[in-house]
Amino acid sequence: PDYTADPITGGGTTGAMANNQSFNVTNLFYYNNILHDVLYTHGFDEVARNFQSDNFGRGGAGNDFLLGEAQDGSGTNNANMSTPADGGSGRMQMYIWTQTSPQRDGDVDNGIIAHELGHGVSNRLMGSSTNQTGCVSNGEHAGEGISDYIGLMTTQDWAVANINTGLVGRGIGTFALGQATTGVGIRSQRYSTDLAINNKKYQASLPTAVHDRGEHWCMAAWEATWAIIQQSGTIKSNIYFDGSSTGGNVVAMRIAMQAMKLVPCGAGFLDHRDGWLKADTLLYGGTYSCAIWKAFQKRGMGFFALQGSSSSAGDQTPDETAASQSNITTGVTSIPAGQNMTYTVTASTCSGTAITGYEMRSTLPANVTFVSATNGGVFSAGVVRWPVSMAANGTFTAQVTITVNANAFPGNVVTQNCLFE
Repeated sequence: PDYTADPITGGGTTGAMANNQSFNVTNLFYYNNILHDVLYTHGFDEVARNFQSDNFGRGGAGNDFLLGEAQDGSGTNNANMSTPADGGSGRMQMYIWTQTSPQRDGDVDNGIIAHELGHGVSNRLMGSSTNQTGCVSNGEHAGEGISDYIGLMTTQDWAVANINTGLVGRGIGTFALGQATTGVGIRSQRYSTDLAINNKKYQASLPTAVHDRGEHWCMAAWEATWAIIQQSGTIKSNIYFDGSSTGGNVVAMRIAMQAMKLVPCGAGFLDHRDGWLKADTLLYGGTYSCAIWKAFQKRGMGFFALQGSSSSAGDQTPDETAASQSNITTGVTSIPAGQNMTYTVTASTCSGTAITGYEMRSTLPANVTFVSATNGGVFSAGVVRWPVSMAANGTFTAQVTITVNANAFPGNVVTQNCLFE
């Protein structure tokens, strides 16, 4: 391709128009196929209602290959993606960008291509468990941010990245505007884990303009990605998931894709945050829970943040309180009726912030009798309570002994554990 020539007129350069057009059309086809394969490995497959001509009997509705329209003449300085229900082909319309001389073709800005396909991904994955459509149209939807995130993840040069690369600012649509890759592009700020470069946080009133609002979600997801990478300490040189990948970038991408399958139709930002936490538990046993909490806490979606109605962008409560966790381990698989069982409860902070004035509660079921509790635990009205204060990154541990009542079975001994401020 000749980037000094206009993608439509050729700019007077012999053969430039034909060469550019051929290359640009090919790139749109090629990169969409690459995206299909990458995202397939992370769960955007036939059952998840992907875009595929032949589903090979693996579920979902086939014959819905993606229609990519290069140099679509129906608009300029934009692109769009329409996503019908499974079985109907998605339509990606790519436009010429006229704000530079020569003009630029969106068909060779891979970040824009990935962003547009991202709309198809979020619209198909959200609601996939119940075969719903129209799940990304509510007042607090994060669709534009999800698309930016997929664009960042699939265009990052992972082969040269290190655990601190998240500090480097990344723009969206820089080629389309004739900017260097270090430019701001079509967003208000570059995406970076450095608050001095990108200060987007969850707000009491989020922008109603979808692209502006999307920047807030994408930044939180980008923050969480680099928190996972730093915990993992490793980066895979490409974003494909191969079943044995432990690179933090692959882990984050898997979590992000799985989260979309777990959130409710019409999800808001905190639904998506909780989707990341649930996906981490499902895929990695909660290994990255603290890293995810820290990232969202930094971006205003901490432990006490409130979403309000996901249909509104103006009723949120941001919060940067450190998250805490409670867990239970029993050390036994079963116990005969009439015998004692001892289990351990733990609480831990998810940040470098100390917490004071909390209370751990363990609610016992009716089919057991309380015997004792360590570390200052007091039993009353079916609940064991402990006062909890922890230093930064601290852990609180206690044990409870109960007797399994003679008539407890059939049934399980299930305790509920919570940490309250």
